[in-house]
Amino acid sequence: MYMEDRKMSDGFALIESAIRVWHNQGYSKAAVLTLLICDILHNLADEVKYIWRSKWTFVKTMYLLARYYGVALVLAMMIGKILLQFPGCE
Repeated sequence: MYMEDRKMSDGFALIESAIRVWHNQGYSKAAVLTLLICDILHNLADEVKYIWRSKWTFVKTMYLLARYYGVALVLAMMIGKILLQFPGCE
């Protein structure tokens, strides 16, 4: 009987730990998104001047993908988490 209680206790502890990690990841994603947006806004004038107005090249494409992929990824993860929490938000 003691082993079954211990296994159940370990299972609950594992679930509690997973929920805590999942919750904290939401804060981390929000912090990363905030930093990325601040960086983009801070450098926007130079980016428009030197990148957006130049002709399309492979380097420009790679720069823009690297620059905005992180923002798109974090937004997608945050939206996915919201949809998982509230299944009625389809």
